Amino acid sequence: MSEIHVTVPQALDGETIPQLYADVSAAMAGSAGAIILQGTEGLFSRGIDFEYLLRAGYKEFEPAVQTFMETLLLLRSGPKPVIAVIDGEARGSGVGLVAAADIAIATTGSEFGMPESLFGLSPALVMPFLEERITPQCARLLALIAHAWTAEEARSSGLIDRVVDATALRRETRNTARRFALANPGSVARIKGHGTVCGHDPLRRRVEMAAAEMLEAMREPQVRDRILRFMVEGVAPWKLKD
Repeated sequence: MSEIHVTVPQALDGETIPQLYADVSAAMAGSAGAIILQGTEGLFSRGIDFEYLLRAGYKEFEPAVQTFMETLLLLRSGPKPVIAVIDGEARGSGVGLVAAADIAIATTGSEFGMPESLFGLSPALVMPFLEERITPQCARLLALIAHAWTAEEARSSGLIDRVVDATALRRETRNTARRFALANPGSVARIKGHGTVCGHDPLRRRVEMAAAEMLEAMREPQVRDRILRFMVEGVAPWKLKD
């Protein structure tokens, strides 16, 4: 079998994050040559579920963040090549899943954005993976302007590797998986694990610091208030004053 499919949840929360990690772990341990990370038609992932953020206490949210961190690291450094297939929107932490993949294929109508800054948050957990794909300046710009990139803009920056028409997406995905399957599994594991041997893992250290930053931000009352008023009252966060 040349590939195995892992479905990305539409929204990430205390239940869907552990399930995603379990699915990715099982795929990494399986016999397939490549992992295809995909959403549903019209949507890859909207990222962290705001409703979950509001109802979850710190003790519940912390393990979810840690598990999502481990999911990103496993996608990036696990022993199987990962193909992210995007047909629609990818937001927030969903962009992190795209960035952690080895290759990303998107349809022409796909969009990519990180709206965290509108709510007083920082996409800290996503940035180390994003900065492996695109320049730090481009990563900052995407995070600061909170404006969605088109598929072509994402390709130009390096976030996306290929942009295809929706009718060609399945064929392009299968062809890419077959090419990955030709690589020796041992070589794939060594290439993806480069820099993580002998306890020397600068990416992990960066991501652990980012997870701590994200958790600290969620303790701020202004952040929760902005999210709450947006979810309940529909008040745009940029219209609020801290």
